Amino acid sequence: MVTLTNHTSNRLLNSTIREVVARLLAHHGHEGAGVEIVIMEPQAIRELNRDYRQMDEATDVLTFPAPPNPVGHLGEIAINIRDVRRGAAHRQVSRTHEATALAIHGALHLLGYDDETEPERDEMVRLMNDHLRRENMKVDENWASLPHAEEIY
Repeated sequence: MVTLTNHTSNRLLNSTIREVVARLLAHHGHEGAGVEIVIMEPQAIRELNRDYRQMDEATDVLTFPAPPNPVGHLGEIAINIRDVRRGAAHRQVSRTHEATALAIHGALHLLGYDDETEPERDEMVRLMNDHLRRENMKVDENWASLPHAEEIY
């Protein structure tokens, strides 16, 4: 089950984000898997990034994989609302669309994909865009996570 908590004053279509991520998980063989998505302010995600990754800066999305467990809980995804707003404006999409793209990105991390190298980033963007197409959502072939494309914003 995918849950979403929005700790910001920004309104998003939570059900859209949850349903798209649930379909992505099912497509990858994890139907019904547990994922918690939390939308938060930049300072909160900065604190998480500092505490868990020793990087004292805000980032767009963080993932916290759960240890292997019999109940199928994959982990948590934290999304920075500031980067949702910035990405939505840059790509000319709704905030819900951008939050959904970041949630897909985070879910792919929980499924074991990484984006530390260029080939890994290319694979993640391809998988992300494949899923956005399946959802009839706008695709950005040049999509980049903010830490990898700060200069475009």
